[in-house]
Amino acid sequence: MKDVLPDIEGISEVYGTSAFVCPFCDGWGLRDRQISVIAPNDSNLHYVKMISGWTKRLTVLTNASLLTDEQHAEINIHGISLVEESIQ
Repeated sequence: MKDVLPDIEGISEVYGTSAFVCPFCDGWGLRDRQISVIAPNDSNLHYVKMISGWTKRLTVLTNASLLTDEQHAEINIHGISLVEESIQ
């Protein structure tokens, strides 16, 4: 098994300190804090719904991927913030 980081400049420098791959390995330790999830596709959005109960301060970052109306509705139902711009 190998962790695959998204192609975002600078992410490897923060990997393991403030950027993590597995929400179950690292996310639980950040419960009740601000958590941002890079979720450009359906499989990542699945994780977002699962961890939405861990914190009230959850943000989805799509990295400029467009979400469907259905995906927007699902995120809104859970009260999750959404940022659809490219990650810099």
